[in-house]
Formats: sequence, C-alpha cells, structure tokens
Amino acid sequence: FGGELIGNHSGAGMTLNMVARYKEALSIPCGAVTYMDPAHAPDFFEEALASGMVDFYMMTRPLTVDPEYVNKLAEGRADEIMPCTRCFHCHIGSNEMNAAMGCCRVNALTQRVMREGGPATYELEPAAAPKKVLVVGGGPAGMEAARIAALRGHSVTLCEKKGSLGGLLSFASQIKGPHENLDDYRAYLVRQCELAGVDVRCDTEVTADMVASEAPDALVLATGGLRGALEVSGGNVVPLENYMNVEGDNVIVWGSNAQAFDMALWMTVHKKNVTIVTPSGVDELDMQQSHHAQRFMTTSLYALGVRPYTHASITSVADGFATVHAGDMDCDVRIPCDAIVDAADMLPNDELLSQVSVAETYAVGDCASPFNIAMAVRAGNDAGRAL
Repeated sequence: FGGELIGNHSGAGMTLNMVARYKEALSIPCGAVTYMDPAHAPDFFEEALASGMVDFYMMTRPLTVDPEYVNKLAEGRADEIMPCTRCFHCHIGSNEMNAAMGCCRVNALTQRVMREGGPATYELEPAAAPKKVLVVGGGPAGMEAARIAALRGHSVTLCEKKGSLGGLLSFASQIKGPHENLDDYRAYLVRQCELAGVDVRCDTEVTADMVASEAPDALVLATGGLRGALEVSGGNVVPLENYMNVEGDNVIVWGSNAQAFDMALWMTVHKKNVTIVTPSGVDELDMQQSHHAQRFMTTSLYALGVRPYTHASITSVADGFATVHAGDMDCDVRIPCDAIVDAADMLPNDELLSQVSVAETYAVGDCASPFNIAMAVRAGNDAGRAL
C-alpha cells in the first residue's frame, strides 16, 4: 500500500490514510473498514473525524463482541466495552463451518444462543432465590462466572490466591503482544466484577476449612489447570512461566498446545533456535488457537526453521545436545539443546471439590477441562447462568 497503512495502534484505523486519499478525489462521503475500533484509541479516531480524514467508520467484529458498543462509547463508558481480541474464533470459513465451530473468545453468547448446547436467550434470567456463591480463582473463567452470577442477583465472593486478578491472561499478553487486547480484556472483566458488586478478595487461598467457614450455597471452582513437572536426565528444564530465565541459544519447547506455539514464536523472534518436541500427534499441533491463527502460527514457525517432532519424547540431555525419540519416525535424533521450556498440556485441578460439602458445585475452565480462553469463558458464563 505504498506505506499508507497506519500501525501506531496495533493496526486500529490502519486504512485511514487511504480513505483520505479517496476523499481528495471523490465528492461523496467516504468511510473506513478493517479494525475500526474507536474505543481502542479514542483520541486518534476522534481527530480523524474532526480533521475530515474520514466521514464514518464501518465495524463488524467489535459489534458482535459487544452489541452495546456504540451506546457505551457515546455515554463515556469505554471501560465497560467488551474488547474484541482479534483471535478469529468467530470466522472459520464457510457458513457451515462457522455454524459448527464459530464462537467468540470473550462473548460466550455470540453464535451460541438458541443453538445446541448454548443459552436459550441473550437476556439474563434473575435468580429465583438469591444464593451465597463462592468463586475460587480469578482467571477469565472465574471472573466471568462471578459477574454473571452477581448480575442475576446472587451474593458473590471471588477469591484469588495471587495479588491480582487475571489468571494466565497477563502471561498470554506478554507472549502474544498487545495486538490481541488481552490486557484490555482483563481490565474489562475486573471492571465488570466491580460494577456487578462482586466481593473480590485477592491474596486469599481457599482451603476446605475456609469453604466450611464461609458456608456458601454454591461453589464455583476456577483454579486453572496443573502442569506436571517434566524431568529429563541432564536437562535444564524451565517452567513455562519462567521463560525469561532461559539461557543459551538452542531451546526445545516441550508441548504442542497454543501456549507452546506462542512460546516457540516468541523465542524464535528473540533469536533462539527452537525445536518443538511433543508427545501429541500432528493433528493436535496448536489446536487451541482459532482456525486462522493455527494456520498462521504453524506456517510462520515452519518458515522460520522451527521443526516439530510429534509422538516424541526427550530421553536425555548431555554435552549441549538432547536425545529425542521421534515416534513418527521410530528413531533417535540428536538436537542442540541449552534449555527446555516445559509447556506441556495442563491437567485438571478439581481436587478441592472432593474435599468440601457444598450443595451446588461447578468446575469451570482449565481446572475442569484445560483448553483455551474461549472455552474457559464459555464454561464460566454457563455456570453463572445455571446457578
């Protein structure tokens, strides 16, 4: 586009310069499309209108994420707008594929209402009998469950053992970068819990004794999944969350989920030589990403020289090399290795439910079925509606 695209705001409003060029040659109103998201950069979009660069904005995805977007923006409630995270879960390809697989990562109702397995209505039904609800875990699943339950009239307490809410959202934002608006989404959920009247208690680890003391009518467990420790003879194994401590140029990423692929791309961009080793098969590579993101990620990594070994195991590390048994080829391969980042698939983490006596319990998100943000939010929303 001859340098005309604007990249100052992660691509928001990227085509405005080109619209201005069309306005110079035309005598009709000219609008702009492609990531028109005024809430993302309000001053930038206001100035474009005021200066005559553009006459109107055309929007699609931000409005499917939050149908009240325009009203909230007009009323000065930009912090209450549910942000589009540009993940492409909502657009698969054909209408048939969209109907079968399409969803919104952050709005659990989009493409689900009045469909099999989805809510019956968009509206929230008031609770028939308000309950005392305890939500354990302040990630996206827990915050979604808490806000929905509170909006329906329940008395909700949300406990998070860390010092702030968000779960893995902050980590995901650090790895993915700002373009997916995950920091904005975390801020949105925190604000929604505040507006709904949720009693948030950070730095609070919930035990069976605490549950007994609180005596809730219902318990929603949203503590996230567990990642088993990878043990390799002679290997420098670094937990995923400690990725900044990786030393050396040659890195093996253990695992093939979305977190593993995001980490592999981050390491590659930071000039590491990366190899993916996973016990899973080819059909499970990066499967937690949206259809479009999966194709982009795998293609990009392969083009950058990253090779995956599937149905594989790391048997040992010595003298700067890892011995990997590549199951698909039924042979051992020596791979340069200074460190191994453990990004293995998470395991369920619902043991607390077996230790408490509460009449109504739910396990949501990764603690029940580890997968991705979209499924965690969906489970939290469904639990909040079921209470």
